[in-house]
Amino acid sequence: GQSAATAILAALYERERTGAGRFLDVPMIESVFALMAPQATDALATGRAPERIGNSAFTRNPTAEAYPTADGYLLVGANTEPQAQRLLTALGLADKATDPCFASLESRRANAPAVRDAIVSALGAKTAREWEDALQRTGVPAAAVRSLDEALGDPALCDPGYAPAIAVDGLADPVRLPGAPFRVDGGRPCTAVPPPRLGADTHAILAELGLDGAAIARLSDDGTILCA
Repeated sequence: GQSAATAILAALYERERTGAGRFLDVPMIESVFALMAPQATDALATGRAPERIGNSAFTRNPTAEAYPTADGYLLVGANTEPQAQRLLTALGLADKATDPCFASLESRRANAPAVRDAIVSALGAKTAREWEDALQRTGVPAAAVRSLDEALGDPALCDPGYAPAIAVDGLADPVRLPGAPFRVDGGRPCTAVPPPRLGADTHAILAELGLDGAAIARLSDDGTILCA
C-alpha cells in the first residue's frame, strides 16, 4: 500500500505537469525489498548473505544497539565519532577514549564484546527513561524501548488525536482506532464513523445500482445477500 500510494502520487504529479498518464505496476516482493533497503544494498554490493545480529544495529557499531538497563532496554544510536565519544563520557567511561579498544570506530568494532560489556555495566546504574533523558541532553540519539501500549499512551510520542475514540454499535465503550499518520494544514484527517458491520451498506449499494426494494428483499430472503 505504501509503495502503491507513492507511485500513484508521482504519476498524478507527472500528469499535472505533462498531461501524460502512466501504467503502474507495484509488485509486493519488490516493495518488501524496498523496506529492507540497507540489507538488500549490502547483499547486492558485497555478495554476503545477511546474518542474524540480534539487538545490534545494521552498522555493526557497538555504540548503536539496544542495551539492558536497570528496568528495561534502551536503544542507543551513537553512530558518528562525536556521538560515540559523548556516549562514553555520559556513561562515565571517558577514560576509555585513550583505550586502544575504544579509540576509533574500527577498534570498537574489532573489540565489540569488550565495548558492549563496558556499556552494559554502565547502563545498569539507571532506568531506561533516566538514560533516555540524560543521553538526549548530551546529543546522543537514545530512546527507551516501549511496549506498543506505552508508546500509544505517551503524549510525547503519539498525539492523542492520532487514535480517536469512536462509538461502535453493540459495544459499551468507545474504541480507539489508528488514524491518518499525517496532518494537513495543522489538522489531522479523521473519521467519527466506525467500520460498517457486515451487510450494513448492502441495501443502499444495490439501490444505487437500480434494484428496487422488492428485488433486494428477494435476494435477502433467499440468502444471496446479507442486509444488516
